[in-house]
Amino acid sequence: VDKPCALFLSMALGHRECVELLLPLTPLSAIDTALTQTGETCLSIAIRKREPSWVKALLECGAAVDAPGPEGQSPLFQALHHWLPRLQTQKALQTQNMALELQGRLPRVVRQQISPFPEERGDFVFNALFSDPGMKSGIGEMMHSDLSPDVSAKSIVELLLEHAADAEAGDVDGVTPLMLAAQYGARWPMQELLYNGASPRCRDRQRRTVVTMLHQHGHEEMVGWFLSLLSQGDRQWFV
Repeated sequence: VDKPCALFLSMALGHRECVELLLPLTPLSAIDTALTQTGETCLSIAIRKREPSWVKALLECGAAVDAPGPEGQSPLFQALHHWLPRLQTQKALQTQNMALELQGRLPRVVRQQISPFPEERGDFVFNALFSDPGMKSGIGEMMHSDLSPDVSAKSIVELLLEHAADAEAGDVDGVTPLMLAAQYGARWPMQELLYNGASPRCRDRQRRTVVTMLHQHGHEEMVGWFLSLLSQGDRQWFV
């Protein structure tokens, strides 16, 4: 490969056959070189394109698993950054669809009080149905599941962790992957990051903690769950 950007350009343009051809021919120095003004590397563009097979091949070729990409984000942070907003959007849609579906179970006198606005309607229906223990359990399970609309992005997170990605390397603002997962209330990534060595005592440049993120983004009910995963010393640090 004469031009180090050939593999990158093939990835950027989505030419799968070219990518497969160029991967074994591209020197490692070219793979890890930032090829754009934004700091993208071959690994970062594979993550952005949500291509687990490309990520796997690059890592097996020796690509630096912690090389900072766009905006100084680590590959692991970047993968979560692409996945978690889509996960949150899916959950919001699930919530609204379930609310609409369950309206028919309410008494007519209650249905007549339901707001015409979708968000208020959803809250009203859920509050009414939460008096049913079975229904409450089902709704709670759905709200805190980590079903992903993008399996490829979750696979990339798993691949990066398998290749010993730094679980604490985040972005230029000091936000760590664990803090990002807390921001979106995503339990599976939080558990995996802690298991892979992420410090629960992390702070960003604004001095925010994981618990701060949970509170600021409406996930207060997860604080107890998060603390239950920690050692006694780490729990006391948050007190």
